[in-house]
Amino acid sequence: MLNGLHSLAREKDQFVFNQSGYRLIEHLMAHFAHEEAVLIRNGYPLVDAHAIKHKDILDDVKTILEGIVNADPVDGMDSAILEIKFLLLDHLIDDLAYKNFFSEHRLCCPG
Repeated sequence: MLNGLHSLAREKDQFVFNQSGYRLIEHLMAHFAHEEAVLIRNGYPLVDAHAIKHKDILDDVKTILEGIVNADPVDGMDSAILEIKFLLLDHLIDDLAYKNFFSEHRLCCPG
């Protein structure tokens, strides 16, 4: 999905980029909700803290995308995409904590 945003940024089409940004937020919301449900179902003890991180990521992504709309959208697209990528990569590192929990408890990893 982010790679799709990146190619849209190269086209410099603000409207299509904005629509893709909204789809990214919807995708993240669905992904995070699914992940949290799996964590709850399997008794992950830090699910509340993990859910807060999800909310913070969503807030940050929305802020980044709004910054493009309210500033110079053409020049800001590439940097916004990189910023979002770094947020999500950082979160993948956070996800290792619950992956370890699943491994230690011999649970199937969430998909």
